[in-house]
Amino acid sequence: MAKKAKREARKQKLTKRSVDALRFDPAAPDRRQVLWDTQTPGFGVRVFESGAKSFILTYRAGGRLRQMTVGRYGDFTVEQARAEAEDLRAAVRRGEDPLAAAAVAREAPTMREFARTYLERHAKPHKKTWREDERRINKYIVPAMGALRIADVRRPDVARLHDRIGVKAPYEANRVLALLAVMFSKAEEWGLIEEGTPNPAAKIQTFKERSRDRWITPAEMPLLVEAIDAEPSPYVRAAIKLYLLTGLRRNELLRLRWRAIDLDRHEIHLADTKAGRSHTLPLSSAAEAILRALPRGIGNACVFPGEKPGQRLVNIAKPWRRIRARFWLLGNPVRAAELRARAEHDVAHRSKHAEKTPEAVEHRLLTLAQAELKGEEDVRLHDLRRTVGSWLATNGASLPLIGKVLNHSNASTTQVYAHLAEDATRTALEEHGSRIGPILGITGDGEGRTATPTGEERQ
Repeated sequence: MAKKAKREARKQKLTKRSVDALRFDPAAPDRRQVLWDTQTPGFGVRVFESGAKSFILTYRAGGRLRQMTVGRYGDFTVEQARAEAEDLRAAVRRGEDPLAAAAVAREAPTMREFARTYLERHAKPHKKTWREDERRINKYIVPAMGALRIADVRRPDVARLHDRIGVKAPYEANRVLALLAVMFSKAEEWGLIEEGTPNPAAKIQTFKERSRDRWITPAEMPLLVEAIDAEPSPYVRAAIKLYLLTGLRRNELLRLRWRAIDLDRHEIHLADTKAGRSHTLPLSSAAEAILRALPRGIGNACVFPGEKPGQRLVNIAKPWRRIRARFWLLGNPVRAAELRARAEHDVAHRSKHAEKTPEAVEHRLLTLAQAELKGEEDVRLHDLRRTVGSWLATNGASLPLIGKVLNHSNASTTQVYAHLAEDATRTALEEHGSRIGPILGITGDGEGRTATPTGEERQ
């Protein structure tokens, strides 16, 4: 009875007054002195010899009695600590163990450490585009939250990063958000954060994206070819033209090795593609002619060798920017004349030691044109692959056939060409009607459409 009365004496409703009045008793046999709350079971405040006080919570999880610190008095008011304790008790009722979760959080790696794990364990073995993940991690994620432990990253942290990137690059911001969502999903799967932890990259509204349908039209193609032919490297010229002829993805094209090309069978065989399967693509006569005329680097198995011996051409971004600028200048002759005059003026007024050759004027002109194109919705390198699908569609190719040529892994991806395929169908049927209509006794209506004879005419 005495022990029970002693325990009851250490219980009362915790208030600011009762906690402030609590003192450590050096004469008490128990060095662990706690005042328990009568309102919230298991909730109390412990006082130390130093006079410091901390709120604690005891609970049972998995048949074991557990005790954890809720927070220091001063950092938490009594009301705040009680509310936190109630949340923790609710988690226990859901079958969770808050103390174990806290231990996992303390041992969780930082985002910088986890990023390396993600790349080595998931991205590199399973994603063809792992270098894009690596670039985004190094450029955006690590600088913004690399020092945070993954268990400490919250939705506002991710939302701030998404908003900051989205100011100038909304599409890129959405890609970073998607990457973070996958990373946190993998962290939970690998046991690096508590199972059931809300994904901090979820429920964040993405920036609106507009599906691109830009492709090179038949009227534009001669201008683009002229722009390509002005490029000095035969390998760059061949790569861009083969891009237009084959519809291969950029990396699939640039990584081509001669052993993948069978000129006798007139085909290219790719053992591994983004779609996760091999892909055999027939070579047209035009594509084959480009390959046969291409200089072969001595001792280099790559179709498009780079500057270093034995290495391939890694990136054509710079040459493409020049081609794109020339293409834009050819399509905008008035503005091109204005920029050329400015380029000639700029070069003529350089210092006496600076180069003032026609090549210098051309270089300055392309620089001005590239600046003019910034922010303007114009043709991109990937649009050349889209051009292949678009031309096939307008020539009457079926969507399954287009998907097979472009090696789409999902049929829905090919649907972007559906409206073009419908136009081709309409044109084909119109031509068919114009041939068979007169035989059927159907005359034109004067507006390019055929008219069905009336009942009187049929009689």
